[in-house]
Amino acid sequence: MSFEDWTDVMYETMEVYPLSWVFYLSFIFFTAFAFLNMVIGIVVNVMEEENRKAYAERRDGGVTGTKSTA
Repeated sequence: MSFEDWTDVMYETMEVYPLSWVFYLSFIFFTAFAFLNMVIGIVVNVMEEENRKAYAERRDGGVTGTKSTA
């Protein structure tokens, strides 16, 4: 998604439809909101997975997935 030159299109449509700026502004706000929610969701998901791994390591008393040679 690129916001490059969207103002040129907005000004040209405003000549025909004076209130068309509402559509463009709401589109940018909703798109930015959705993108921000996706990024936050990914970060929270990764942190949750790492926390789960760290908890499993503490519970098992060491690094998981290694074999003892003794």
